[in-house]
Amino acid sequence: MTQTPASAALPPDPLFQALIGCASDMLAIIAPPGRIAFVNPSFRNITGSSEVIGHDFAEWLHPEETAEIIFNLEAVGEQNDFPISFEHRLRHADGSWLWLETVATNAFNDPAIGGLVLSSRPIGERRAAEEALRASEERYRDLYQKATDCLFTFTGDGTFTSVNRACARLLGVPMDDLIGGSIFEFLDDDGLSKVIRWLSGEAPPDNGRPIVEIDILTRSGLRIPLEIGFRLLVANGRIESIQCIGRDITQHRRLLTQQAAARDAALEAARTKSEFLANLSHELRTPLNGIIGMTALLGETALNEEQTRFLTIVQESSESLLALIDDLLDFSRLDTGRVTVEFSPFDVRGLITEVVQRHAPRIAARGITFANVVYGEVPRQLIGDAARIRQILGHLIGNALKFTEQGEIILRVRPDEEECGMLFEVSDTGIGIPPNLVPKLFIPFTQADGSTRRRHGGIGIGLAICKQLAELMGGGMSAVSEPGKGSSFRFTLPHVEIGQDGAPATQLPVNRRHSVLLNAFGPEDISILREIVTAYLTDTRQHLRELEKTIGQPDPGRLRSIGHYLKGSSANIGATRLAALSSQLEILAGSPDLTGLPRLFLEIRAEFASVTTWLTAEFDLILPD
Repeated sequence: MTQTPASAALPPDPLFQALIGCASDMLAIIAPPGRIAFVNPSFRNITGSSEVIGHDFAEWLHPEETAEIIFNLEAVGEQNDFPISFEHRLRHADGSWLWLETVATNAFNDPAIGGLVLSSRPIGERRAAEEALRASEERYRDLYQKATDCLFTFTGDGTFTSVNRACARLLGVPMDDLIGGSIFEFLDDDGLSKVIRWLSGEAPPDNGRPIVEIDILTRSGLRIPLEIGFRLLVANGRIESIQCIGRDITQHRRLLTQQAAARDAALEAARTKSEFLANLSHELRTPLNGIIGMTALLGETALNEEQTRFLTIVQESSESLLALIDDLLDFSRLDTGRVTVEFSPFDVRGLITEVVQRHAPRIAARGITFANVVYGEVPRQLIGDAARIRQILGHLIGNALKFTEQGEIILRVRPDEEECGMLFEVSDTGIGIPPNLVPKLFIPFTQADGSTRRRHGGIGIGLAICKQLAELMGGGMSAVSEPGKGSSFRFTLPHVEIGQDGAPATQLPVNRRHSVLLNAFGPEDISILREIVTAYLTDTRQHLRELEKTIGQPDPGRLRSIGHYLKGSSANIGATRLAALSSQLEILAGSPDLTGLPRLFLEIRAEFASVTTWLTAEFDLILPD
């Protein structure tokens, strides 16, 4: 700055002084030879310095920038009409550095100023934002180039505008050579049509998802399948560019091909195995039927006691083997999907009677109590596959007999309101199994006790067959069990009954009159039935007497106990109306208002009288031949 400085005094104009004082930018006048001649309040406030007049301006500059700034200021001093702008750092009073954007103007020819005018404003926040943006862009570029997936962008005419190293490596072309090239060079006809559809704005295939598979043709002639996700960048209603990310799925396609081949091989092996098993079972049945037939004829001849015993063993073993072969044949047919179900009308009670009578000899031989109840709400005829239902019930009763040493087996048939179907249940007081092993019962060739010392035999496919048959008929099967207390197996089938005109009925009959089919077999035959009925009637009558005594001074605990007993015992015997009233009593016992107890008692007593009449005169009793 070689000019001779004029006076550094500011004009005494009050308006000018007010404008200078209100300016938010930092204003300073630098007089030769670089001394600070004037600063406005903003300069002092921003720098935190009060004593600045007369100091060399270079003292406030960052050492790394001092020489360059002095050079710029001298250049301005040598010109008259060309201010310059530059960014630099200025020292704060606390020793920190402020980033400023400064405009320097030559005012040497102005006698009121006689120096350089500097107008500065802080740009620290802007510099920080720009630095953060630069760092972010650098990270993005680094990630973009180091990504293992192919990243590329091309314009609406197919020209590459950016590619990463993975893309260049896959295509076998240097990155610089790809930029400006055409993507169409690397597409076959199918890929070309897909890209053209993108560019035309059509929705992509694969249910509208922006992910497609395209075969890329590399510069060396290889065909590489890519799974490409893309994003359309639209400006002013037209596609400006398409951003893509592609992944080489060569290995994925190879694995899919191998999996498909393995699946087909496994299906073929399973089919071959099932066909072999079915053929083998069929071939075994023919001679076995001959053995069973001949032993039956042999049993009609004159045999001594020992011969009869031997023959009985042969017959029982043959029948067991035939049942096992039948199971294997059924399982193989189910496994290959060759089992069908036929829906036709059948008599529920007649079917139950057939099933029970078939097992009557074994029941009598075991010396256990057997009873079955068909609830009154069950219509006489249903539509279903009677043969399959008979097969399932035969399996369940056979299992119950196998695992029950003493106690009872009960077969129940009743409506299942939750599933809107008909529920068949076989419960026993046998050995039971832990609850966590129950799901294994329905897995083919799996048993709860798989040890070599198990006592009860079987290969573990009976329940699996039952479950599959129930599901084929549109139902399902489940089980509950507890060690030492017994098990309960139940299956539910869709409920379709026959109306009076022979057409399927749409709802259960309105008439709720008690009608139960109750069979009892055991060492005492008819006496078992009488004991069951007598015990129920006697116990219920005694509980009703106790209930009557509590009406004057109700005991909620005792009421709940009586209601619980009557509900369970009445449901077991098939007295559903009485069971429902008893359930109301159990609920009422938990209510603070017991004013309805006398009326409910009269309803229960009246219904019990009806049940008593029914049990003594109006139920069917079917005994074994």
